[in-house]
Amino acid sequence: MQHKTVLGTLFFAACMTFALGPIANAQGEFKKRIKGTFENNIYTSPEKDFQIHAPRLTFEKWVSDEASGRAAGGTLVSFGDIAGFDYSVLSYPASQDLTVEEALLFSGVVHDKQVVQAAHGREWRVLSRFPGGSNTEGFNAGARKRLDLVAASAIFTAVSIKQEIHGTLRNDVYTSASKDYRVRAPRPFRLGMKVRDENEADACEVIFSDDFGGFYRVLSFGMANGVTLEKSLRALKGPIEQKEMQTDRGKEFRVINVERAGAEVGVKIADAPPNSKAGTPDLVTANAAFVANGRIYHVVAGAVSFDSSGTEAAAEVARRRLEKFLAGFEALQSAK
Repeated sequence: MQHKTVLGTLFFAACMTFALGPIANAQGEFKKRIKGTFENNIYTSPEKDFQIHAPRLTFEKWVSDEASGRAAGGTLVSFGDIAGFDYSVLSYPASQDLTVEEALLFSGVVHDKQVVQAAHGREWRVLSRFPGGSNTEGFNAGARKRLDLVAASAIFTAVSIKQEIHGTLRNDVYTSASKDYRVRAPRPFRLGMKVRDENEADACEVIFSDDFGGFYRVLSFGMANGVTLEKSLRALKGPIEQKEMQTDRGKEFRVINVERAGAEVGVKIADAPPNSKAGTPDLVTANAAFVANGRIYHVVAGAVSFDSSGTEAAAEVARRRLEKFLAGFEALQSAK
């Protein structure tokens, strides 16, 4: 799993934008000087942490990449042409201790900036100018001079998900191996995000977790052998709150459950014996249990609590996470 900060930037020579509009679709091969790959006009970085489709440029267009970032830990890929259009993506590991805010220091003379909420989380949008930063030259008082570069930039962090699954995860949507439901991966992705699933007889589950104690689960099982929605709640060993409600899904139980020392993250304690639960916080979960298409579902979101005094605060976080997770859940009609 890699945690990357990515700068996706569109640069252009502002004084040339309108004059070059009519020829912006000119064809021709890219001149390449790259360590990554470039096939069917799609560039893939050497680390394979991102792909990007080449922009439409004019004449004498090129693509190049190079090591960049602190200790040359990142990749900079650039696309350009003779007319002064310049596009680039800079990607580097967030483990290099360079924050998104620090990345703004690379943005030249900033004229405007704002924070927006995009699909991948918080994103900075920046309008800036690099004096003499263009690859295009002009004449000023008879002397050749590089034109200024005006840049519109997007700066954000992207985290990939480690997968150990029998189902599928496409476009951040998980579909169970039995194809009886799908659910959107929780957002925002955080460091150490991973997804795993298990299938046994007529039951299956998927779990999303991360290095900060985030925990999400969908459990699905059939109603054979007299299993009912009410009886399924017996699997929750530490309920501290339970209520029945009516939703768009029909009758639904909401349960707050506490699994003592049940979190998937922990704190290292000196001299603790091997396999000890010492230092493992409680896992407080908000559970929604309901029936759809003849199957029982438990949709779960959890948060950690290091002692009983933090249980209610963790429960409130779990409730909010559950509502967001449920919004991305869908039981499918044609289970196979």
